[in-house]
Amino acid sequence: MHFSVSLQFPLLLGGSQLILLGGSFYYSFAGLALAYSAWRLWERDPQGLHVFGFLLFFTIAWSFMESGTNLWALAPRILPWAVLGIPFLTPWIRRDLHGGNPPQLFSSSIAKATVPLTIVITVYVFAEGTGFEVQEMVPRAVLIR
Repeated sequence: MHFSVSLQFPLLLGGSQLILLGGSFYYSFAGLALAYSAWRLWERDPQGLHVFGFLLFFTIAWSFMESGTNLWALAPRILPWAVLGIPFLTPWIRRDLHGGNPPQLFSSSIAKATVPLTIVITVYVFAEGTGFEVQEMVPRAVLIR
């Protein structure tokens, strides 16, 4: 997956700079994980899928620690990785990585638990996490005085 190579270097360099400034280790970790995943996928090793899945899981956990349930803060942290991961669910990529005989998509118990867990987390975030409170507007007559 050559697209991930173009992402890993900015993550590694920016993440290293962030560490030097006292910031989060996440971006350097994400760059390393993405580099390893890309390398394994280039070698047609299914372990690259697992590394990317772990990166996505770690990203989701880190995102909730960083921004709570604020939907607008979670979206830019999680959605790009989720979009990059969608092709890994397609049969032609899975078939290619597994030598023509991929395991069933939701064959493990962890994978089976992922769907309902994702639904529960998504509903919770939408119910709790818009991050905005609606406040009553001040009447215009009060503002004009």
